[in-house]
Amino acid sequence: MNKILVFLSIFIAASGYGQWVQTGGPSAGSSSMAFNSKGDIFDLKLDLIRSTDNGNSWQNITPNFITYQIINWGIAHDNIYFFLADGSFFRSTDNGNSWNKTFKTPSQGLYFYFSNAGGLYLYRWPVGDTSMFRSLDDGATWQNTSSKLPNDITNSGLSVTQQGKLFLMGYQRNYVYFSTDNGDTWTKQSTLPYRLQTGIQSTTNGYLYCANAIYDSATDVLNGMAIRSMDNGKTWDSLAPSLQLIIASNDIIIGSPASDSLLFSKDFGNSWSKQYFPNNDQLPYNTDYTDLRGNIYWSTDVRTLKYMTTDGSSVEFTMPIGIVNHIIINKDKLIFAGGDNFFSHSTNTGNNWTSYPTWPLYSGNDFGGFIVLPKSWTVFSTKIIGSSVFISYERLFSDETFSCV
Repeated sequence: MNKILVFLSIFIAASGYGQWVQTGGPSAGSSSMAFNSKGDIFDLKLDLIRSTDNGNSWQNITPNFITYQIINWGIAHDNIYFFLADGSFFRSTDNGNSWNKTFKTPSQGLYFYFSNAGGLYLYRWPVGDTSMFRSLDDGATWQNTSSKLPNDITNSGLSVTQQGKLFLMGYQRNYVYFSTDNGDTWTKQSTLPYRLQTGIQSTTNGYLYCANAIYDSATDVLNGMAIRSMDNGKTWDSLAPSLQLIIASNDIIIGSPASDSLLFSKDFGNSWSKQYFPNNDQLPYNTDYTDLRGNIYWSTDVRTLKYMTTDGSSVEFTMPIGIVNHIIINKDKLIFAGGDNFFSHSTNTGNNWTSYPTWPLYSGNDFGGFIVLPKSWTVFSTKIIGSSVFISYERLFSDETFSCV
């Protein structure tokens, strides 16, 4: 161990010359992402960062109010919006350079909903106190539209589609309410023979989709199916077994992401194909974000993956959001960096990073660090159970690929 400390001291001393520059990662999340029509990328983990050059460089634009609990945030009409737990609503109309507080709700427990085609909505649905606020001028002014809501919508969630249509639906109910005039009027629509278990999405041609529905007569609620309506919800047809649908901005539909593959449809769900991923990229639910150019990003605990629906390719996308606890560099400028839930390496001085595929084995507080052995790179982790200390290790690369100091 003493030799390791001497090595690190020598290396750090020798590397102390020159200037500090920002690198592209590593990007272990998970974080939330948003995109504007110009292709700018925004990411929120601990800080709000922005890239205007497809992720090559990043700028920290964290506003002061982010110290409060964030209920939801996003981008619509190229404005950035934040809604906080204290009811405050903030807006930026200049790409995050400045912010204004435009509204503070009199009610607590609301959630923020929006789409690029319609208005902005704040909505809550507890028993006996369903409330809704609406803005049709990009958040500048707000109107309380609670009195316009239907009477029998207790415990009903809200969905806002790409066309700006509003849907109110309750869990496992066989009907919905929809509005095509920003919530001024509502129409009740049956969804028989199905009961809906998730919200409603849409493609740009107006087709409606529910990722998880069951037959009205079903007793098994776990094996849901994706359903589609081509006539504004009057009739529905089943598409495929699914618990998740992602609709890209170019109307390519992604279904049932798994550890190594996903289903995709280029014809609004009429036919499906399977796309496999290398390295068992993990794609869990609720970590996906779509931009306005047909790309889908998954921000997970291990990595951020960018999937291009146009050609079916995927690449690891790096952002400077990983919290690095350990780092080591060899004479050939190969960098290994490890932290909470990730382990990555870079071959170009930190500009781009690649996650080590088995890194989940060495996550969180179990991570011990790096050690340089003759002719190899090795990572080890420790775990304390009672009075016993358990050590596990794995050799990463031999000198046939990388040379060590």
